[in-house]
Amino acid sequence: MRNEVMNLKRHVYRATGISLLILLFGALGAGFLFVVGNLFGVQILKPGSAISEMLWHLFFWATDFFFVAFVLVLSYLIAGLPAVAPALTLSVLFSHFAGQYNGGSFSVPLYSNFFTVPSHGGGGVNIGYLGYLVMALLLGYLIKYLFILWERVKAALGPKLDRPIASLAKKIKPLEQLDGVAVLSLLDLIVYVLIMPIVAAVVTYLAVNYLIAVPFHALADALGPVLERAWGVSPALGGLMMGAMVGFDTIGPVSASAFAVAADAAAAGNTALMTSFGLCFAATGWIPLFAWLLHLLTKKGPHFDGDDANLAMSGPINALFDNMKLTVIFSAPYACRDPFRVIPCYMLTCSLTGLLSGAAGLANTLYTAPEKLALFARGDWYTSFLQPMRSISHTPRGILMPVIVGACAILGGAVLLLWKTRAMRRQKARGTYVEVNGDIAAEVFRLAKRWNEKQAQKAPAAMPEGEAEQAEAEVEG
Repeated sequence: MRNEVMNLKRHVYRATGISLLILLFGALGAGFLFVVGNLFGVQILKPGSAISEMLWHLFFWATDFFFVAFVLVLSYLIAGLPAVAPALTLSVLFSHFAGQYNGGSFSVPLYSNFFTVPSHGGGGVNIGYLGYLVMALLLGYLIKYLFILWERVKAALGPKLDRPIASLAKKIKPLEQLDGVAVLSLLDLIVYVLIMPIVAAVVTYLAVNYLIAVPFHALADALGPVLERAWGVSPALGGLMMGAMVGFDTIGPVSASAFAVAADAAAAGNTALMTSFGLCFAATGWIPLFAWLLHLLTKKGPHFDGDDANLAMSGPINALFDNMKLTVIFSAPYACRDPFRVIPCYMLTCSLTGLLSGAAGLANTLYTAPEKLALFARGDWYTSFLQPMRSISHTPRGILMPVIVGACAILGGAVLLLWKTRAMRRQKARGTYVEVNGDIAAEVFRLAKRWNEKQAQKAPAAMPEGEAEQAEAEVEG
């Protein structure tokens, strides 16, 4: 069991590292379009052109399909090829279609405007990023242990079938060479390819839907009115609760409930709630960066591998482009790496951010603009918000916005590093500490070099003898 837990950490780190490439594909592709189209003025890639819209679609589906890829990769690492089909099917189902079986319409388009969340949920069911982590783990381990179970069933039941099979073999000649285990093994194709993956998929679907989606949506519905009343009692108290809800699942159903309350308030002319939500939302993207920087400065805590650094830096870099979606989205795979410490740290940081924002009465006047209110009403989290630095001149006491987010994120990074350090000490004492050294970017670079070296080694051998000698002489010269 201890080895299984240690291997699990390696699998999760590997899956988040691979999935990082998908997020970077979307982020860098969008950045390329922005720079070439907007800054360099390349007409064909400017916003509004047909090819530009198609490319935006391409790159931002990458970020939206991060969760699909994460489930696929993590399930594959746990259970191998048998997990691929159910993992891909379940993750796409929940992200884009499952909600349509609850009275929704299949005619609703997934996206009304690319670079946003799916229109009206796109027919999916919001299970938060942790829902996809649970999905991958449950599916992968169900398949793995169902396979083990079948092998043990054959080993236990097979010998008991030897005598009946021997009796039948007197009448059925092909059975003469078979024993009980061999006969049961004739069912392997059906069991391994059809029965076990399907059973695992059905159980996983039921668990994710009824143990995650249903109860957490009910919790979100119950918390909405409580948040509304808390803000009415005290903006500081309301901000505290809003931050806890945002930090809990960031883009999940609980955060969605907080967003809905803030959107209703904004429509009524009160943008303080939405300002608080936006600041808490932004803060989650900065916490991993400060935890990593404090680790570099203090040399304290567990090892941070290359993927930790890449995830920590990728979100804040996008703040320079005023891209809230990409500022925040990298905090999700980072949390999946160590959810029992990272998520409480997100909640602590966001709660403090919301409390200070509410107490200071920060309210961004830009959030009263009709285009912003339309985004709020549509449920578009990502393009609704402005980065704190962009909102200073439009918010009374606006200088406090980056100060609050920065101070709370630094504190959150320090607390996260402290919690990780304590966890490392406990794990080392129990002999369960695992030091992972992944760096998916460096791995890609090494892959390119290795391909080049192999190609260079093959090239002379493919030439005629005289040409190969001439090429070698030129290289030596």
